[in-house]
Amino acid sequence: MAISLALVWNNLFVMMIWGAIVLTFFALSVLTGLVGLVVVFPLLGHGTWHAYRAIRPNPAEDERVFLSPE
Repeated sequence: MAISLALVWNNLFVMMIWGAIVLTFFALSVLTGLVGLVVVFPLLGHGTWHAYRAIRPNPAEDERVFLSPE
């Protein structure tokens, strides 16, 4: 969580723009009676994943991004 907070703090202007985009898409989906969330949630999730990978492309080897069963 500390890494994500540091990334947001160091890219505050970009994160404010991303927040405005998320708010706009959510508002548009509310206007459609929340049916638009079927499209908006996957779109925003995919965009957020790509944005995170662009900001931090190579996580440390000892950092566990996904937990695997052992």
